[in-house]
Amino acid sequence: MTGSIDDRDVKIVIVCGKYFVWDAQRNMPDYAAIDRNIFLARQVQRMCFQLPNDNVFVFCPHQNTAHFEFLTTVAEPQYQAGDRAVIRRMGDAGIVVPNWTDSSGTKMEIELFNELGRPVFRETESLSAWIGGLPDFKFEVERVELEGRSFLFWKLKDLTRGPLTMQEVNDYTL
Repeated sequence: MTGSIDDRDVKIVIVCGKYFVWDAQRNMPDYAAIDRNIFLARQVQRMCFQLPNDNVFVFCPHQNTAHFEFLTTVAEPQYQAGDRAVIRRMGDAGIVVPNWTDSSGTKMEIELFNELGRPVFRETESLSAWIGGLPDFKFEVERVELEGRSFLFWKLKDLTRGPLTMQEVNDYTL
């Protein structure tokens, strides 16, 4: 980082991905699976913070309320409403963890970003270019159809790689 950064220039990127897992057999939360989802979201957050952009802050809701399903009596709808409020008030863009397709909450978050006209990314190269100020016409919007719903993701027009994979996220190190 060089010199001071004007906070008015900082773009806030929100990590969106699966958090909660219910163990139906034991009739309780699956804490090992929840830990895994927190880890994966944190890995994506780390990947974004390592981008060569000084003017980015990456917010990861998974870490903000990690294991509050055990530590508090707050119900899931309150967390989801809070996540949507953070997106509305602060989220300049979103980036998804590869497990987004398994999460109803993440799908709602992506739809909210789409409704607000804000970009959502599935990989870090396009996100980095967007943070760096590359004009919108250099991007294309990919439509992903899932369960009768459409989800829109931004990517660089000339990018040949696909979305982040679970393996990439899992194995990421500095």
